[in-house]
Amino acid sequence: MKLKITEPGWANFTGDFGMVAFVDGVSVDDVPKVQAASLAGLIAIETLEGGVNPSASQILLDAHHAGVKVEAPPVHIPETPAADKIWTAEELAAIADAKGMKGIREVADPMGLKDNSVNVLMTKIIAHQAKK
Repeated sequence: MKLKITEPGWANFTGDFGMVAFVDGVSVDDVPKVQAASLAGLIAIETLEGGVNPSASQILLDAHHAGVKVEAPPVHIPETPAADKIWTAEELAAIADAKGMKGIREVADPMGLKDNSVNVLMTKIIAHQAKK
């Protein structure tokens, strides 16, 4: 593989860097992967063909993150709270995360509950429902 120097100030380097000869920042001959990884640990380079960083750390990062897809599970939040619904702490927390104090007040208002703290209002809702 041929290498291209991308390090600022070295992009047009002509000469030998270790055992690799460069002309205008591009290696003259193909460079073995081991040598490319060693050079990439010293100076910013990439493969000429694919623009890939051949350093050992980049290879490890690419292998570690290959095929990783992170997706949060969907959270169901009712559009309008029903006055007779019994709310769980998890449902109230999801509403608080999505809508904040406004969402919790939508649940608490039909019960006649008021407070300025989300946590206190959630506790009041759970306690109010326990009395039913």
